[in-house]
Amino acid sequence: MGLTPAAVSKHVQQLESELGVRLVHRNTRALALTAVGEMYFQRMSNLYSELRQLEQDVRHHGSEVGGRLRLTLPNGIGRNYFLPVLNEFSQLHQSLKLELHFEDRIVDLVRDGYDAGIGDQLAKDSSFVAKALLPLQRLVFASPAYLTRSGTPQTLADLDGHDCIRVVSQNSGRLMPWEFNDNGVLRRVEVEGRLTVNDPFAACEAALQGAGLAMIGTVQAYPYLATRRLVPLLTDFAPPPRSIYFYYAHRRHLSLPVRLLQDFLMVRMQKSMPPIFGDGYRWPA
Repeated sequence: MGLTPAAVSKHVQQLESELGVRLVHRNTRALALTAVGEMYFQRMSNLYSELRQLEQDVRHHGSEVGGRLRLTLPNGIGRNYFLPVLNEFSQLHQSLKLELHFEDRIVDLVRDGYDAGIGDQLAKDSSFVAKALLPLQRLVFASPAYLTRSGTPQTLADLDGHDCIRVVSQNSGRLMPWEFNDNGVLRRVEVEGRLTVNDPFAACEAALQGAGLAMIGTVQAYPYLATRRLVPLLTDFAPPPRSIYFYYAHRRHLSLPVRLLQDFLMVRMQKSMPPIFGDGYRWPA
């Protein structure tokens, strides 16, 4: 800093006087931070890093952002829902190179070398920051043709005997359960069917073709609701929604491209929010 030890010592003593606490243990041989001094140093270091990041963001505001942004996304929702949105972001920042990896697994961003991720399955690690982008609610859907042929279930018991399209999780390899909110209790219903797939978007396509009932996310079904190509069923038993997150390592390491993408997604996703039953959304009549 270009200061003498005596000048630094004077500044520290002035800071201690202003705060009314001792920050440093002193003796003739060594100096050491006190417990409160250590806490003060750590908190101030974080604030200093955020201040430097803010100055960098302001300095680069309006200028072209370059470099590379490496993202991990789930296969189906990543390709069908987020890829068009990320293309919009890429058009805004044409000097920035996007590297997108589509994979259905829990990803360790730091270990696997990603700048950020999008998904609903996060590693249980407190060092990650997650921002909710989209509600993710699963519900039973079917085509009008299937319902005309096989009838419309009105209760959970009515699922017995229906042709249900089952989905195997690509992450766990197990069948995804059909779960419902039954008078405030989460209830799992065992279903049977002739068709099993390992992709919710494939289940959605099969339901469109009249293959049976499919329990899929409103994200998958949303494009077909207004035209009534898919009909939502058992909405009184809709399970609690989950979320799709944008997540990244602790904010001390947040780069300008990641920050810009986060801000873009938070605004852009609000304009294309899929419906959540029970939040005032009126299903198409």
